[in-house]
Amino acid sequence: MAENTIPGRPLYFELKYQDCPHTVQIPYGHGADCTKHCFICQPEKREQPLPGKCYDCRERDRIDAIQKLT
Repeated sequence: MAENTIPGRPLYFELKYQDCPHTVQIPYGHGADCTKHCFICQPEKREQPLPGKCYDCRERDRIDAIQKLT
């Protein structure tokens, strides 16, 4: 978990994506449904990569696919 040095901002941790090398920063707090999605109550979820790719990689793939069609 990384610490945020900006006062008033929540702590965060990084989650990796399954299909690309990028990460996303998730605020360290309780989720809406603690039995399924909470990163505090279920710390093992912090080690599981997010499915798919980040937004930038998905867009790059989409643009590449369009360019191949033209």
